[in-house]
Order: sequence, then structure tokens, then C-alpha cells
Amino acid sequence: MLSRAFSLWRMALRSQAVRSAAIWNAIFSCLFLISTDMANPLMSALLFPQADSHVELQLYHPHLLALRNFLVLITAVVVGPWVFSGVYGILGQVIVGDPIRPNAFVRMAKIFYGKVWGFFLFIWIWMLGLALVGFVVLVVLHGFGFLVVVIVGILSLPGVVRMTGGLFVNRLSWTDSFSEVFNRSGYVLLLIGTVLGLLASTMLGAIGFVLMATPARVAPFYLIAVVLSVALPLWLFALYRVTTPLTS
Repeated sequence: MLSRAFSLWRMALRSQAVRSAAIWNAIFSCLFLISTDMANPLMSALLFPQADSHVELQLYHPHLLALRNFLVLITAVVVGPWVFSGVYGILGQVIVGDPIRPNAFVRMAKIFYGKVWGFFLFIWIWMLGLALVGFVVLVVLHGFGFLVVVIVGILSLPGVVRMTGGLFVNRLSWTDSFSEVFNRSGYVLLLIGTVLGLLASTMLGAIGFVLMATPARVAPFYLIAVVLSVALPLWLFALYRVTTPLTS
């Protein structure tokens, strides 16, 4: 099944719609970086050369900080989920095999916007569950509890893939997707494939981080991050697709 998932993933990567999703992710990440760096003295010095430190920026140009905070809030709460829904909607439907045009981003964003918030809700529940388990285990086992929490977190990763795939691949409701979390069919494949995907992404990210010390600076890391932002979820969707029947 891993070979089937790899073949499906590789074929999906050739889709022009997936490339458009990567471009949208690149645009959003640039927007987010620009908005968060507005309070960076290196950037603000272009507009306010007299503010050569963060303290002076706070003292003499608090409006710039307020604008930065407003842009970050809008980007994270409004623009971010909208881009997320468009990107994941495209990736999920490409894996299914639906003919998705490169310009379908806005349509996908409208269709999957509500599912994004459902996904966020699940992630909050998942993290809260891990935190509660971690608290109990740490109280009982003390230092060894951290290792147990890490293991439990890794073992629960297939559930996250099931939930995400249910929402964006099979287009299930939140409750139906949540019930898929406890589906044990293909669990071992999902676990192995997810861990392999995360390890490969971590290695590529580390390479990009090392390249930041070269004259190219942040460019390689940024390029790798953009590629991984679509390649990793597409791989997880491929794993979901080969282990779960299409029900929509």
C-alpha cells in the first residue's frame, strides 16, 4: 500500500492545480512575514530611520506596532483559514481524481472554509487530550512520563490523518470524519507513512536551515518550506486515500 500511496502522490504532484496551491501558499507566507516584520527595526528603518531599536519604535511610533498587530490578526484569523481551505481543498480533490483547474482556488476556498474551522476544532480537542494524558502520566511516572506522552502523540497521528482526510478528501461532515479517527483499518500503514513523511520533511527543513548560513540566506529555506507545505499534506492525503474507501 505504501507503493500505491507513493504512486498516487507522485502523480498528484504533476497537477497544475497543486502548483497553483503552492503559489497561493507562497503568497500568503510572504504576506504574513511582511505583516509580522513591520515592527522589525531593520524594516521600519526604511520608513522611520530615527527609530533604530524596538524600544524607540514603541516610544515614537506606536501606531506602526498597532498596524502590525492588526495585520497579523487579520492575516491569522481571516486570510489564513481562507488560504488553508483553498489549498487543502485543492489537494484533497486532486488526490480523489477530480478534474481541478488551476484557477479553482477561490471556489475551493468557499467550499471548504467551514471544514477548516472544523479541522481547527479537532486539533484543539486533540491537543487538549494529549495535554490531559500528559498531565496524568507525568504525575504518575514523573520524568518517564514525557517519553510516554511523545509515544502517545506519535501513535495518535493516524487519527489526525483520518480526520483531515475525511474533511478534505472524502468531504465528510465533522461528526463522520471524527468517527473515522477510530477506524483501525490501515492503521499501521498510516502510522508508518506519516512518520516517514514527517521525518523526510524534517530532514529537508534541516537542510534548508543549514543553507541559511550560505550567501543565498533564507531563499532555500523558504523554497523548501513552500514545497513541503503542499507535498506533505498531499502525501498524507494519499495515505488516507489508499486506506479509506471513497464515500462521497
